[in-house]
Amino acid sequence: KANVKTGLEGLVGQIDGLVSATVRTALVGGSAADMMLDTVFTDEAALQGYKNNPKHLQVANTFVRPFVEQRLSADFEIQ
Repeated sequence: KANVKTGLEGLVGQIDGLVSATVRTALVGGSAADMMLDTVFTDEAALQGYKNNPKHLQVANTFVRPFVEQRLSADFEIQ
């Protein structure tokens, strides 16, 4: 979890349009997950660029995907 947190949060300032990234690992007991990534982007184009950015893929392929049993995601606009 520490590598996931360090890796994903460390992408802020390295990927255009990624405003913030917070990996939450202290979830309340009974939660359906053991960690959550909360990101903010300047716009939807920045989100789409992040998904295939080599720096993001490096972190995801090294520290996330090999250890993930199930992944859920939701993208939404803040009004």
